[in-house]
Amino acid sequence: YWALVDGNINRKELVFRDKIGRDRHDRRKRIVDAKNGQYAETYVSRLKQFSNKTSLAHCKLKTGRTHQIRVHLSHHNLPILGDPLYNSKSKTSRLMLHAFRLSFTHPLTLEKLTFTTLSNTFEKELKKNG
Repeated sequence: YWALVDGNINRKELVFRDKIGRDRHDRRKRIVDAKNGQYAETYVSRLKQFSNKTSLAHCKLKTGRTHQIRVHLSHHNLPILGDPLYNSKSKTSRLMLHAFRLSFTHPLTLEKLTFTTLSNTFEKELKKNG
């Protein structure tokens, strides 16, 4: 995944290992919950840092918890632009989290198919920040 985040990523690579659980005050959200949460691990690589204190990050999941990337980045003060749940102050029109590559095996031919494309809105936001 690529994420356009609010803030500077100070190191080239980060690993977040935080337990994630339900937010008991808002059932739509998840929170870092060291006591009752489920283990989650996210690898984050800085792809680009912009002059307006935003960064483009590559996020790779080791585990697959609900909202994992969104929760980890927000918890570590790098909320995703346009995230209505974890960055409500953002004025960006949509969540700037993008699956930049999708691969799967075709069920009939067993051929591995890979698709890569950048959405128009994500590309426009990158250009605006860059």
